[in-house]
Amino acid sequence: MHRSNPGVAYQGVPKAYSEAAAGKAYPDCQATPCDQFEVTFQEVELWIADRVVLPVETSLIGMFIALRGVVDHQALTPGLHSLAMAAVGITARS
Repeated sequence: MHRSNPGVAYQGVPKAYSEAAAGKAYPDCQATPCDQFEVTFQEVELWIADRVVLPVETSLIGMFIALRGVVDHQALTPGLHSLAMAAVGITARS
């Protein structure tokens, strides 16, 4: 895709930490929320988004087990590979 601001799909809802990570990794991106991890990859495969931002782990719950299948999917999909990592600070709310 050729656009000035990259399209970035992320799993979650607007204002989620994944959206914050997308904005940190790609400050001028056009972020698109997706309801499932698999849908984020479909966005790229269908040329709707240029990149995917997914949570790998959090200090609150640790590693995301649900991503195991997604990572396997990525490994089996030609042309998809990891580009970068962004750490986003989380402040616990009471």
